Amino acid sequence: MINHVVAATWNGRQRPHFQCYQRNSRLLGDLFKNLSEQREAICKPLMLVPITLSLTQLLEFS
Repeated sequence: MINHVVAATWNGRQRPHFQCYQRNSRLLGDLFKNLSEQREAICKPLMLVPITLSLTQLLEFS
């Protein structure tokens, strides 16, 4: 069972920002709720993926 996911957000100008969330966390739900409420969302969710990268690899992206 996947317990954690990585959410990537991107505002079109900067590099994607990766954040780790527990799969059923309130923070993850709030992220998508906030984005869906904005007509022109600054950050758009790109993907939710199971964590398969090491922490070192993940930090290289962010």
